[in-house]
Amino acid sequence: MKKLVIIFCFSLINVLQAQSIEGNWFTYSDKTGEQNSIVQILKKNNGKYYGKITNISKEEDRDNICDKCPEGYSKKEPVLGLEIMRSFKKVGNNKWEGEILDPEEGKIYSCQLSLSEGGKKLKVRGYIGIPLLGRTQIWKKK
Repeated sequence: MKKLVIIFCFSLINVLQAQSIEGNWFTYSDKTGEQNSIVQILKKNNGKYYGKITNISKEEDRDNICDKCPEGYSKKEPVLGLEIMRSFKKVGNNKWEGEILDPEEGKIYSCQLSLSEGGKKLKVRGYIGIPLLGRTQIWKKK
């Protein structure tokens, strides 16, 4: 019986870890569908999740500066290393909300995140106003 409880606990831990938004995520271009970057999502001491760009796929884009970024989002700083996701908190089973920056447009959107396929895919829905009026990307776990 003791072995069964231990196996159950390890199985539960693995399931819970798989259902985390923390980690490295491949992002994809809306226009070409090609891999665009890697975003690392981490939980900070305040209990909220934040994400930054840790890799850019195209070498020629790695030195890009965030010219259009608003103040407070590293305006005129390199896109590589830029924190584009802020203050995400869990709001339900498998659902997080916060804000996301589109560095190409320099716009900040409200954002909802949800996991699918056992934590292997992240549905990222950015919107203004209500989620119905938004755009969704699917990111894949690295």
